[in-house]
Amino acid sequence: MRTHLVVAGIIALAGTNPADAATITIAVNGSPAWVHVTGEFLEGDGDKFKATTRDLTNAIVVLESDGGNAIAGLVIGSVIRVKKFTTLAWRQCASACATAWLGGVKRMMFRDSRVGFTAQEGLEHYRESTAATALKACRVVPMLT
Repeated sequence: MRTHLVVAGIIALAGTNPADAATITIAVNGSPAWVHVTGEFLEGDGDKFKATTRDLTNAIVVLESDGGNAIAGLVIGSVIRVKKFTTLAWRQCASACATAWLGGVKRMMFRDSRVGFTAQEGLEHYRESTAATALKACRVVPMLT
């Protein structure tokens, strides 16, 4: 119950629209810290996430986005994995957001949350199988319908 209240508080404080560029906010009230990432992932958001979380050693990263730039999702996910953070999908986490979610050493979502893997924007000059390789490395097999 406390977790739901903290997450709800972070989202209320963030006050962002998922259509906006990625917004990264931090709430530190003991350990772990709560990091909320919402909005479209744009080029450079990976570096912004890295700088924002630089001093954190224990965090739960709450992700809510329709996606965006694939490189930003990969960088955010890599930072999350290196720092051994937990990820939590809030409502919808798709495309680049889902890639970042995979970075969590522990990945969580609510029953009504949706995590979706789609074609990635921003990987035009990479091999077509980059997203599939990342999913396999995280032991996730996408289901085709």
